[in-house]
Amino acid sequence: MIVTPTPEIGMKNARQIENEAERVLWKSFQEGDDDAFAKLYQQYIQVIYNYGRKFSDDQSLIEDCIHSLFVDLWNNRETISLPISVRFYLYASIKRRLHKEMAKKKVTSVCDYSILEAVIKDSSASAEDQMIHKQQATKQQKTIMQSLSALSENQRRAILLKYYKDLSFQEIAKVMGMSTENIYKLVSRGVAMLKKNLQYQALYN
Repeated sequence: MIVTPTPEIGMKNARQIENEAERVLWKSFQEGDDDAFAKLYQQYIQVIYNYGRKFSDDQSLIEDCIHSLFVDLWNNRETISLPISVRFYLYASIKRRLHKEMAKKKVTSVCDYSILEAVIKDSSASAEDQMIHKQQATKQQKTIMQSLSALSENQRRAILLKYYKDLSFQEIAKVMGMSTENIYKLVSRGVAMLKKNLQYQALYN
């Protein structure tokens, strides 16, 4: 009796064959095979780029992240583990890299401070609210930027991802590669430091 494969079985087998081919190519790349690395790059660069467009419209940023990703892959090839799926490994890697770079841009070039101001004000004492309200808009922006620069890099990233990107603590933990508890501590301590710095500057500037 001859059993005719169903379309579902055929698709499953095709994915298994594709995954196995990816893993063989990955192993060759890890062993220092230049041709395998070039093939890996050519095979996935457009796929990764298209995936990156889901998170950013900045073409230059996506291209830079892809370039740095493959540079790091080559430099660290001997210590990188063999992924179950090369495609999804690259998806996750470019997503993390893009989120990291976008968070850095928020720290250095953010122009709209209204969200952060609201967060700080909502949890501040009334006296501090009154002092902040009296400041001019440009002075508020300068003061907040100065206060942000006084935080650690991780505190800045966590706060900006939380209040500008509106990510949950769990999502931020995945982006930053830390535990949810540590992210909560970074955000709460960072906001407390911002309030303290703003209050000090309002009093003495």
